[in-house]
Amino acid sequence: MTAPETLRHTGRRPPMASVHLAVLVSSISRGAWFTCWALFFLHGIGLSTAQFGIGVTAAGIAGLAISGPLGYLADRIGTRETLLAIGIAQCAAMFAFAVVRDFPTILAVTCVLVAR
Repeated sequence: MTAPETLRHTGRRPPMASVHLAVLVSSISRGAWFTCWALFFLHGIGLSTAQFGIGVTAAGIAGLAISGPLGYLADRIGTRETLLAIGIAQCAAMFAFAVVRDFPTILAVTCVLVAR
């Protein structure tokens, strides 16, 4: 029996379908957030375009640098636990944007938010 036949007989989605849907929703929402990021940082917080560029670049490098250790951590303690910890850290970083106003702190919070 092939996968489509199994789906038709059981009426349930394959287990990975939920993960794929979650990744799709996450990617769309992150894309919308990153699109609004420039307006928020430049007009809402008052960063210069140079500071914004440095911050986004540093956050991207931090995201690349942390991906290996996070993968290792996921192999050791489990994917679910690692994703939960990352989600909590990113949630705290998102709320921190409401109170931070100086460039070094914004840089640190942005690196935490992007690291995934």
